[in-house]
Amino acid sequence: MLAANPDQPDANHLLGVLLDQTGRGEAGAELIRRALTAAPDNADAHCNLGRVLEGLDQLEAAAGCYETALSKRPDFEQARFNLASVLRRLGRLDESIAAYRRLVAGAPGQAAAHFNLGNALKAAGQIDESIESYRRALAADDSLVMARVNLGNALRDTGDLTGATDALLGALVRAPDNAVACMSFALLLRGRVVGPGADPALVRHALLACLGRDDLEQQDLATAATSVLLATVPAEVLTAWSELDSRSLAAAAIQSPLADFLADPLLVALASRTIVMEPAVERLLCRLRRSVLLARADGRVGPAGLESMSVWLTPLALQCYRTEYVYAETPAESKAVAELIAEISENSEGVGPIDARWALCACYRPLHELRGATMTARRDGPSWWAELARVQIEEPLRERALAADVVCYGEIKHDVSAAVRAQYEENPYPRWLGLYDARPAPLLDCLALDVDPVLLADAPRIENPRVLIAGCGTGLHAISSARQYAGAQVLAIDLSRSSLAYGMRRAAELGVENIDFMQGDLLNLAELGRRFDVIESVGVLHHLEDPAAGWRVLNDLLTPGGYMKIGLYSELARRHIVAARALVAELGLQGSLDDIRACRQALLARPEDSLERRVVASDDFYSASGVRDLLLHVQEQRLDLERIAGLIAEFGLQMLGFVLDESVRRAYRAGEPGDATATSLAGWARFEAANPDTFGQMYQFWLRSNPA
Repeated sequence: MLAANPDQPDANHLLGVLLDQTGRGEAGAELIRRALTAAPDNADAHCNLGRVLEGLDQLEAAAGCYETALSKRPDFEQARFNLASVLRRLGRLDESIAAYRRLVAGAPGQAAAHFNLGNALKAAGQIDESIESYRRALAADDSLVMARVNLGNALRDTGDLTGATDALLGALVRAPDNAVACMSFALLLRGRVVGPGADPALVRHALLACLGRDDLEQQDLATAATSVLLATVPAEVLTAWSELDSRSLAAAAIQSPLADFLADPLLVALASRTIVMEPAVERLLCRLRRSVLLARADGRVGPAGLESMSVWLTPLALQCYRTEYVYAETPAESKAVAELIAEISENSEGVGPIDARWALCACYRPLHELRGATMTARRDGPSWWAELARVQIEEPLRERALAADVVCYGEIKHDVSAAVRAQYEENPYPRWLGLYDARPAPLLDCLALDVDPVLLADAPRIENPRVLIAGCGTGLHAISSARQYAGAQVLAIDLSRSSLAYGMRRAAELGVENIDFMQGDLLNLAELGRRFDVIESVGVLHHLEDPAAGWRVLNDLLTPGGYMKIGLYSELARRHIVAARALVAELGLQGSLDDIRACRQALLARPEDSLERRVVASDDFYSASGVRDLLLHVQEQRLDLERIAGLIAEFGLQMLGFVLDESVRRAYRAGEPGDATATSLAGWARFEAANPDTFGQMYQFWLRSNPA
């Protein structure tokens, strides 16, 4: 048609749409513009041009096209829907909400309009109104999975955990593979048990679906999954099993209700994919490991019996490795495991069979330390061998190779820095497994998730931010930022080669390429001669001899108008940790694995109502590196909000807000109604005094430097 008439408007319009649909948006937009030159009143063409421009991220131009389409045809619902959507993306939330309200007023049964109105309301901080919109969307179309997901997230923000659980379980029943639903469920359950009103079968189904994924942090599910297990087998039953004599326990693990419990798919997934954080379960697994090892050593369990245990012995080996062998170990066990290592290592460079002895050995010692580990990992074995070899041999050997190639800047010459480096070389922290998936978004959009968007209204957009993660540890924070900030280039620095190697391995596995890892001291960062648009240092400054000195170094590297995220320990929130550290100091314990084990046993023996025993509830209490970081760190300081406020003023920074659950911010605003942006440190100090566990992890907050 165009060959015959190059200006034919319908042909130009429709061919432009087709070009856009085949990935040629720029060419498609040009043809639609040509069509509009010939037929300027074609509302459909204006609307489709808006769609094409929106796909090209030309949002302002797209909004103009939709507005023109509506001027040509005021009842054009699709154009109004698209306009409302693009206005929300532009942050023009009031206009977006008004457009959606007009849509639903004219078509109250339009589920998508109610759903998107809910999204706009939630983005504007109108959580209660967003909940009503999501409910109206579901009333119009019960199959909208994302409406259930967003309803659950909004209810969580209001503190209605029961309602949030019901909504997210409903989403997972309908779409168990939905990534956003699984992520939302895991975030809801972070460190929590599931309420008693939830259907146990649905909860188990949802937990298994989530634990099988790699695109979320499975550790967030550990508390909930353990509570579901204990609802079936109470803690007192686990205790009774763990108190059986060695002979009876080993026999029960082969054929009894205990064997059924150990083969429970939820326990297998929990042990394989998380660190179990329940003393009763830990005691059972610790005694079970001991009884099987000693029973095998004295001939009471033969090869066939040991092989029958592989269904739970392999997850136990993965669990022990993930805890970094923090379980208590008797001299008899040490002797028996040394004999076992000698036995299986005889053929470590040959073609000897891989059998359940290797899984039992892996419950006590990491397999990569055995002679001929590389050759062993490449052997064929039973169905359980590949995963065990990957985790305990291939990954650590890969990290060892990466550590040798880490680039270093400057010299680590400060005594405290050297001591901290030594700790993290021995115990890299944290040894994270999963990571929540994140779709890259512009920097300001990401910041608006943590702080009041009003504070960012006049901020210039930074298209390709240069990001520094100062003290990246094992890379969790750095990789998250690299995946979250669109167009970012991230530099991640740390004192420890071992920690950096862990992060480098995980970045490669996740396909994250916009990140560089480098070894060095935060105090020497000026030697790089670089400045950054975003600097994040969470959980680092309080391990310096002078946190203010380190913060000053970072402040000098921030570009005018740049952003800084800081994380510092709260003196008030860590009072139980201070008490536990004092007990550990009295016992003269330091950083060896034996000392870490002794530290845990001493705290587990303390009265349930003692202040120091509260640390048993911490995730960090269940791994060697976690205990050392939590209770045996060579250098720890804690701050209060008054001192932090003084440092922020000294460095000329603007407070943008704390990183907290929305439910906490709502509670704060109820008590401090005069602080609309929730940025008053004096107000937060009052709130913390009344709610001393608010900053239990640490103070995390965003700042901005003054523009040039």
